[in-house]
Order: sequence, then C-alpha cells, then structure tokens
Amino acid sequence: MGIFTDMLDRLSDSSDDLAIATAALSIYTAASDGTITLDEFLEVGLSVGAINTKQKISDGARQKIKEISQNHSITWDEVKGYLDKVSKKSLLEMENGIKEIILASDGTDEAERKVIEDFNAYVDGR
Repeated sequence: MGIFTDMLDRLSDSSDDLAIATAALSIYTAASDGTITLDEFLEVGLSVGAINTKQKISDGARQKIKEISQNHSITWDEVKGYLDKVSKKSLLEMENGIKEIILASDGTDEAERKVIEDFNAYVDGR
C-alpha cells in the first residue's frame, strides 16, 4: 500500500488540494537527499497512483499531480504553498506518510531528518 493511501481513504472530504499537497510532499520527501531510491520510487508511485485514481479529484488536479510527479526538484517553498491549502488535521496525519517514504530508503540521513523537522515546524506554526 502506498504512502498516505490510508489517510486519503479515511478522509471523507478528500479534495483536490489535499491530493495535490500529498503528492508534492511525497515527491519532496523522496528527493530530499538528492536521489530517489528504487524503493522510494515504488512507494511514491503507489501513493501518487492511488491519489490519481480517486474519483473525488478533478482532472485539473490529476494534471497538476502529474506535473509534480515529474518534478523531482520541487522546493520546500512550493510544497508549503500546497500544504497551506489543507486543514491542520490532515497535516497531522501526513507525518506518518513522510516516515514511510524515508523508511523505504536505505536509512535516514540528515536531509531526511530535516524534512521531518521542517514539516513539524510548519505544522506547529499553523
């Protein structure tokens, strides 16, 4: 099962904004250490695929997710722009998804720890 998939299934108000933010955070986390490992690639692929097949998102959101998925150099500021559009409750549930991506790689490095720190600081600031 892909990252964040359980969260998206549980939220009855799954929206375009939540789906886009989830895809952006997934890609950013996987690419944070400069490379996306095969395991991270598969984990993100499962997640983005699950998001894209949800009936509750628009074709425009699917297109945006496709663009984000192809941009492995997405910045934290871009990700925050997407995160700004989702509820704090949804943000709190996203941390587990971040950890799943990081654990899919060959261990946690400094860049990946920074993603968690930045994300937690962002959530605390909301």
